Amino acid sequence: FAAMSAWDGADKLAQVLADLEGKRAGEGHQVNASKIKAIVSIAIKRAKFFKFIVHDVERFIRKGSYPTRIRGLFIIDAICKVSKERSGSSDVYCPRFEKSLVE
Repeated sequence: FAAMSAWDGADKLAQVLADLEGKRAGEGHQVNASKIKAIVSIAIKRAKFFKFIVHDVERFIRKGSYPTRIRGLFIIDAICKVSKERSGSSDVYCPRFEKSLVE
């Protein structure tokens, strides 16, 4: 998804999102906890790049098929839950995802 590595971790995020979409190593990949945890870990560790991360996840949802969009919602849910738990009132992800979900 990230064409060039604009931020540290962009390639890792793109790889995991591609795995979830089924474009790598065959079609029909299922959502599993380890892939969701990998994405959440990237998002939490690199919270200062939240705009890029949110953009990549939103693009994953917009361009994907129906099952891919459901996977994207799982990703948003997991990122927001962990971010709120760790950051409290200084959470950056939920307000950013909320902007596009409301539109």
